Amino acid sequence: MRRPFAWLLLAVLLLAGCGTSVETVVSDPNATVAPDVPDRPPVELPPVTPPPASDELQTLLAQLSDPATRLDAATKIHEQGDEAVEHLIAMLSSDSWQARAGAIFALGLYEQQAAEALPSLRLLAEGDPHEAVRDAAAFAVDAVAE
Repeated sequence: MRRPFAWLLLAVLLLAGCGTSVETVVSDPNATVAPDVPDRPPVELPPVTPPPASDELQTLLAQLSDPATRLDAATKIHEQGDEAVEHLIAMLSSDSWQARAGAIFALGLYEQQAAEALPSLRLLAEGDPHEAVRDAAAFAVDAVAE
């Protein structure tokens, strides 16, 4: 079953760069994002070596890390077709939680066309150090597995 409202909510949270809990905002009004959880080790994902990307695709992939450009970049990447899926899967191993979250959001747009990403998405949903990435990956697993 499709969850359009859930995807809309996830998009809003990721575009805002929000991994912040209500408690964090209440206790620290200047907080903008939740920090990575230092006691949780990074998830080990299988290595992926995508083919060389066009300059346009490289620019769009870089824009996924910025909440201000994430939605537009993800939409344009999806419009380019399946060639970007391997690049998005490779981004799931990024040190930046923002890059991982952006790649997950874009993979979710591919739905079943991104089935090869499912093992990595499941690992991130279960064990990524950052809550926003875990939540995004859980939504993406639902979208891709349908």
